[in-house]
Amino acid sequence: MTGRTVLGPLELLLSLFAAGTLFALMVLRCIDVVGRYAFNAPVPGASELTGLGLALLIFATLPIVTAYGEHVSVGLLESLSMILLTIPIFFSIVKTLGFDPIWFGIIVVVVVEIGMITPPIGLNVFVLKETLKDVPVTQVFRGDREPGDDEGTARQARLHDRRMDRQSHEEGRRRQSRARLLRGAGQGRREVSHSSEARCHKRRAHQLC
Repeated sequence: MTGRTVLGPLELLLSLFAAGTLFALMVLRCIDVVGRYAFNAPVPGASELTGLGLALLIFATLPIVTAYGEHVSVGLLESLSMILLTIPIFFSIVKTLGFDPIWFGIIVVVVVEIGMITPPIGLNVFVLKETLKDVPVTQVFRGDREPGDDEGTARQARLHDRRMDRQSHEEGRRRQSRARLLRGAGQGRREVSHSSEARCHKRRAHQLC
């Protein structure tokens, strides 16, 4: 409510200016696209005028956003705000210097995302800190593991070794039992063969008599 009473007619003027700027940008881009692809006659300086219009649009709406308290209430800039505040100013310069706009956009995105996870800004790190309330922010910036991770890893390694020893011991017992069964079966076959040979000898001796 305080923002509405403080701005008064200024809010209406800024809103009309922002709406007019946005409409002018839309008309400019439509004329530029139609002239470029239909008549091969683009509007001269369309990119520079678009960048200037975006900058005017952003700075015209900032007082309204601040008055209503709709902005992010931190002393940091998130990635979209940084891009919107800087690209309309620097894009024309970069394009005039002959740099590829696509590669410039890729570099901007990479640099902004690196800035979101590194000090002193590191907005994503502070968001992670609010999620992990028990972890200090210095540890989040360093990316260290929790102190108990080493003990937990060692405990898991010991459990794995015990499990492997138990499996190898059971496998050895199964092999021993299988070997005993095979030896018993072989001994039984040998005894049967010996008894059959003995009977054959007895029959031959009886026939000779």
